[in-house]
Amino acid sequence: MIRQQVRGDPVAGSVPGATYDNSYGDLWFDCPGGRLCVVKARTFSGDRRQQIATQLAGLVHSRLR
Repeated sequence: MIRQQVRGDPVAGSVPGATYDNSYGDLWFDCPGGRLCVVKARTFSGDRRQQIATQLAGLVHSRLR
């Protein structure tokens, strides 16, 4: 099952069920309808990668309602 592949640390104050994997820049989160979504943030520098992934996840989540 795909949910078993989710790795990372929980992200507070973000979309529901958000988990961020710093190694790959992946932010996994619960999507409406019981689905699991992932945003992959690829940046040259990892300094703002989590912030970018969190913002993108918020946009995706708001449009999937």
